[in-house]
Amino acid sequence: MEKRLNALAEAQERTEKEIQKLSAALTRTRKEVSGLARSVSFALENEAYRKLPRFLKQNYGIEVTERLIRTEIEG
Repeated sequence: MEKRLNALAEAQERTEKEIQKLSAALTRTRKEVSGLARSVSFALENEAYRKLPRFLKQNYGIEVTERLIRTEIEG
């Protein structure tokens, strides 16, 4: 009985260590995905800025006469 309890305790310890490793890996993955999402959204926004004047002219007759400038308001 004591051998089984010791074996279970060791297995529990190994399991906890593996869970810690998985948790750390998940944290890194979340950071990487977040960075990737920011990069993709920035690229899409750049394309929108490039295409918006033509879109407005073709679809709404609005002519953009000045350069569009990205501005961040309150974060």
